Amino acid sequence: MVQLSTIPMALSVPSMAEDFGVDVSQAAWTIIARMIVIGSTVFFFARRGSKVGHVKVYFIGVIIMALASLLAVTSANINQAIVWSGSVGLGASMISSNSNPILAIVFGDKERGRAYSIPIIAARIGTLLGMALFGVFLQFFSWRLVFLTSVPVGMFALWMARPLLQYELLKATDAAKKVVLGSPSALLMMATLAVFILSGLHVHEGDESFVSAEALEYHLPVHALFLVMATAFIIVQRRSVQPFLNFGNFKKSQFSMALFSDHTFHMSMMAVVTLVPILVENGLGYDPIVASWVLIPGQFLGIFLPLIAGYYFDKSNPRWIRPAGLLAIASGFVLLALFSTSVPIWVLPILLIPAFIGTHVQRAQ
Repeated sequence: MVQLSTIPMALSVPSMAEDFGVDVSQAAWTIIARMIVIGSTVFFFARRGSKVGHVKVYFIGVIIMALASLLAVTSANINQAIVWSGSVGLGASMISSNSNPILAIVFGDKERGRAYSIPIIAARIGTLLGMALFGVFLQFFSWRLVFLTSVPVGMFALWMARPLLQYELLKATDAAKKVVLGSPSALLMMATLAVFILSGLHVHEGDESFVSAEALEYHLPVHALFLVMATAFIIVQRRSVQPFLNFGNFKKSQFSMALFSDHTFHMSMMAVVTLVPILVENGLGYDPIVASWVLIPGQFLGIFLPLIAGYYFDKSNPRWIRPAGLLAIASGFVLLALFSTSVPIWVLPILLIPAFIGTHVQRAQ
C-alpha cells in the first residue's frame, strides 16, 4: 500500500500541475510533503510501536492513509492536495516503521531475508499494477483516480491483516510499556529532520542553485537553523537517562553503515521515481502513459529478484552485497544523466535497469 502511494503516485505530478494551473515544481510538493512527513516521523512511530504494540500502530496507519487519500480526491487547489498528501505520508510512516519489526518478531535470523522479500514482492506487484493502471487514468481520465485507489486497497489490507491482532507474540511486553517515549525529544527530532530536508530543497525564487543571491538568502539561514536544532537535540539526548535516540548505537560500524546505505538507497530511488516522469513528460514531451512504461520494466524485476537476494543473504550473509547494490544504483544514475537526452525513449528503461537491480537487492536485507 505504501509503495502504491509513492512510486506510481509520482506519475501524477505533471497532470496535477496542469489541472491546477501551477508549475510542476509546485505540484511536486505533493511528493515532497509526503517524504518530509515520512522521513521525520518514522523513528517516532517505530518507538511508539514498541511501546503500545506494532500491530496497533500499523492498523491506525492504514486507516489514516486510506482516509487521507480519499480526502485528497476532493482537493480544490494544489495547497489542499499538498496537505492531504502529507497526511498520506503520516499513515505511510506508521505502516513502514512497524511492518519490519512485526516480521523481525515472527521470523528468526536465518529466515528474515526471505521474510522481508515477500512483502517487497507484493509491493512490486502492486507498483506494477499501479503504474500500468495509473498511466491509463492519467492519460484518459484524471489524477484523482490515482489517489482514490488507496481507499479500496486500504480496506483490503485491514481485512487481510485482522489475524495479527490475535497473536500475543506481537503485543507490547510489560517492559516495553514502561519505556519513556520522550515526546518533547521526539518533536524536536521530527522538527530537526524536517528542517534538514527543507535545507536541501530549492523552495526559493530564481534558479535552482545554492550559490545565487536568492539561494543564499534561503539556504544559509535554513542550514544555520538546522545546525542549531541538531546541536540542541544532541545535547538533550546526551544528558537524558532514557534518550529518545541512543547515539551510542552509531559506534557500532554495522549499524552506522546499514543506516548510511539505507538512507542513500531511499533518497536515490525517490529521486528516480519522482524525476523520471517529469523528464519524460516535460523534458521529452511524451504522454503520462509513456512515463509509466519507462518505469515498469525495472519494477518487474522486483517480482523475483528480492526473493533471490533474500535467500542468498540468509544462506551466506555476504559483506559485499550492500556496496554492490549502492554501486548499481549509482551506475543507473550515471547512465541516465549521460544518455537520457540522446537515445530513443525505449532505451530509458534499459538505462535504469542497474538502479532497479540495486534497489531490489538492498530491500531484501
